Amino acid sequence: MAERSPSGTRSSWVLADLEPAALFDLLLSLEPGELPATLATAAEISIPPSAFGVSADLHVPVSPEYEPLLRRFLETTERSAEQAPVAEGALPVVAGLCHLLFAAAPERQAASTLPDTYLLIAEGRDAAGAAEIFDELRRHATALRVATAESAAGPIWFFQIQDDPRRKSTFQSVLAGGDLDDCRLLLGIAEGERRLYVPLARAALDASLFLRFQALMLRHPSLFGLAPDAVESQALAAIEVRSPGVSSPEDSEETWVFWPLAHLTFHARVALEPALSGGARFEMPSLRYSPERLEELQHALHRAAPQFGYRLELRPTRLREPAEIERRRLRDRLAEIEYRLAGLDSMHAAKPWLWRFRQRQLPVLARLLRDMPMDVLREGRLLYAFHADEFDPAGSHFLWIPAEDGGFDPEEAMLYGDDAPDAMCFWLDPYWARYYSEENEACWVFVPRHSALFPPMHDWHTADMAGYLRRVMSRWFADVADGDTHWPAEPIYLFDGQPGPETRLHVRVLDRSAFAPLHTRLDWLNDNLIVAREVGIEPLVRAMAEDTSRQRLVRFLAVRAKQSQRDFDRLAHTIGNRMVNRFESLFALLDEESENVLEEAYATAGELHDLKQGLSRLTKVKSDMNEMLAEAEDHLHEAEAQSVSLSRELHLLETKLKQAMRTRRRMSDEVMDEVRALRELHDDLKERFHKMLKMEKPS
Repeated sequence: MAERSPSGTRSSWVLADLEPAALFDLLLSLEPGELPATLATAAEISIPPSAFGVSADLHVPVSPEYEPLLRRFLETTERSAEQAPVAEGALPVVAGLCHLLFAAAPERQAASTLPDTYLLIAEGRDAAGAAEIFDELRRHATALRVATAESAAGPIWFFQIQDDPRRKSTFQSVLAGGDLDDCRLLLGIAEGERRLYVPLARAALDASLFLRFQALMLRHPSLFGLAPDAVESQALAAIEVRSPGVSSPEDSEETWVFWPLAHLTFHARVALEPALSGGARFEMPSLRYSPERLEELQHALHRAAPQFGYRLELRPTRLREPAEIERRRLRDRLAEIEYRLAGLDSMHAAKPWLWRFRQRQLPVLARLLRDMPMDVLREGRLLYAFHADEFDPAGSHFLWIPAEDGGFDPEEAMLYGDDAPDAMCFWLDPYWARYYSEENEACWVFVPRHSALFPPMHDWHTADMAGYLRRVMSRWFADVADGDTHWPAEPIYLFDGQPGPETRLHVRVLDRSAFAPLHTRLDWLNDNLIVAREVGIEPLVRAMAEDTSRQRLVRFLAVRAKQSQRDFDRLAHTIGNRMVNRFESLFALLDEESENVLEEAYATAGELHDLKQGLSRLTKVKSDMNEMLAEAEDHLHEAEAQSVSLSRELHLLETKLKQAMRTRRRMSDEVMDEVRALRELHDDLKERFHKMLKMEKPS
């Protein structure tokens, strides 16, 4: 389906720059008779890369049968198609439409079916292999339908599965078990009554494009290789995306497969299960009470009576020592035998079991639960709890199995692939089970199977064993909980570790009342299985634990910062007192100096006043000279007006004027120099005066 055009040498009409919705609407606008018959095989779609959203170019052959499509393109876009070579890498029409369906960013996501519906595709299996899959799914899926088809590669089996956790469904455990890894699983997406199956990783589809894709299949089924009467089926098609190397080892890129399902018939499970044979014989014998046969049996017992009994004989005794010595020896042997019998009775007596499954062992739990009778799961005798802490951030799943239900076989759990060194199966400590379990049902001590605590943890008075253990554990956990430990009313003390005198034991306290019936937590287990398979829950939880540790570090640093702030305030207060004393002595010295400075400032202010008066006089002189210059300029103008008759006088006047001008410039320069010097002196005195005033203010 996803084979690309090898080159761009063929000429075609190009309907360019079409958004995905516009392309679907363009094809939907054609009447069934207007759709070219060769559109699926001769036309192609190219999706050029763009940073402004997804768009497509539709390439159609230069042929008269495509005239209605070209006219409709002109009417809807007001643009004409252009002739150009087919773009390199163009896809067939159906493949291009599938790519556009997955490539567009969803404004409103299309909803999956409720409950979840999956399509399992099995290839390369004969009828016996398909029967194994059918039998596996029949026992774990809510509902099951099957369709068969033939292809060039052989038979193909399609299993339509309904997974409803609220009803009988353990389908997720089948997936976690790995028995269906060679099959492909697709998720059902539905908007309305029709359904498409898509990969789980690409299920985020735009609802509007999804509806257009459905409408296009219903309006033009021939485009997708379907007969007109086949589109009445609910399951229209399945779109599969295979990773490189799945279809063939030579494949270097992913392969897209479009499965048209509308023409297939899905059969319900009951139609395929074997029925009773109609030719079987049926008998109903007649019975009659027979006292004669009872009397014959009584006579036979009387005839055999002399053969019953024992022959008497005398035997020598073995007693060769005083009776007390032998009695003591026998009592010692009897006490040892009784002790060993009591140990065996406590180990093998009916008692509850506790199983722990890490996140990586969750598929093992799913496989084991699948072998449990369904009535045990439904009646709620199996109890489940989840526990996580800073030492086990990913968390563990705990399963409480009552004594009457037995337990899993640990060797069977190992056969399912768990090779972890940590224990999975815990039993009641044998010494605890012997002495205390019946009298102390409010607490339990569990240890790994085939091990026991030594020496036994017990008090002199067995009636208060729960209080004794609570007091012991409170001392053990005092440094961890800072004395603020709230023990559960029904604690479970779980000791974990390898047997041996030098190994380290880990103690965990669980709350028995926190356990809930297993069947009420199947949704939670299924969600964990999905996350573990698709994402990997241990790295995710480990990252969350690191974030939590960082948050705790931030809180710890905040507490330390507050303590440091208090220490700083205390130190600052001490230093402040010292600085106040020093400042007081400095201020006294400054008061004395400021008085001297003020006296100098007043003297400087008087001098500055005199300088200002001198500057005023100089300014008046300058003004007088400017007036004289103005009068000289007036005389010059008058002399120029009389220049014809008074040329000699003009020459004389010009000479005098030049002399006056030189004198004016010289005097003006001298005055400006004097003014500049006075201003600098004025600024200097003013600055010194302000400094003295600032020094005077603190007093």
